[in-house]
Amino acid sequence: MELMEQCCEDYPISQVLPVCLRFQKKKDEVSARRHWPWMAIAISEYVFETEKRKKYKDEPTPTGVSGMLSRVAKLAKELRLTLLQLQRLADRLPDPAAENRRDHIAWLDTFLTQAVAGRRSDKVIEDGLGELLDYFEKIEVFRRLEAIEKAAKDANKHHLDKNLLQRKKGQSSNQALPNFIYRCGMIWKSLTGRKPSANRVTRGAKKGASCNKVDKGEPDFVLFVQALAEIGEAPVPSRKQVASVLGNMRTPD
Repeated sequence: MELMEQCCEDYPISQVLPVCLRFQKKKDEVSARRHWPWMAIAISEYVFETEKRKKYKDEPTPTGVSGMLSRVAKLAKELRLTLLQLQRLADRLPDPAAENRRDHIAWLDTFLTQAVAGRRSDKVIEDGLGELLDYFEKIEVFRRLEAIEKAAKDANKHHLDKNLLQRKKGQSSNQALPNFIYRCGMIWKSLTGRKPSANRVTRGAKKGASCNKVDKGEPDFVLFVQALAEIGEAPVPSRKQVASVLGNMRTPD
């Protein structure tokens, strides 16, 4: 309910009602008002999804996803072995060539071990029991890193399906459009009793048009979609785009 109220606040009935009445054969303001919240939601979701998808510029290829899993395995292994190497250096006998070398490495190892155990501090906390617990927690982290390494390798070798990751070519640059047109189709069917169509059969009314940019004898449903997109100041689809989406989706009967 909060979502609906917010959407209705963002897109008041004064903006939406003219669109409803424009495409009704028998003008019924009561019926038109009932459709307002759903139209406001459709507009709001379209705007939200459009803005969200603008940030999705880095979709990896199937090979790219495989590479990510390989890097996870590699980095998990490197982190585990590097921490283990530091621990082993700290455990060595004193170095005659550098009197304070071993103690300093041991301090650094303890400093990092605290962080690994979840006790990040700007200094080493000298607490015998705490240091022991930190050590055991680090051993557990080693086990987790080893498990991550093995899981990433297993996922890459046995579970990654490149066919499921392959993106279709020739998709619309506006990926928010299918959901928007589907919602518009549901509203359209309820509002007008007609099936959503991008075919040039019925023409949009010339009077009372709410969208100034696009009214060139397009089919009514296309004009309806375009009008709602304009209200949200979102990308206005062409008739060809609407037709393409309708052709690839199961529209309401």
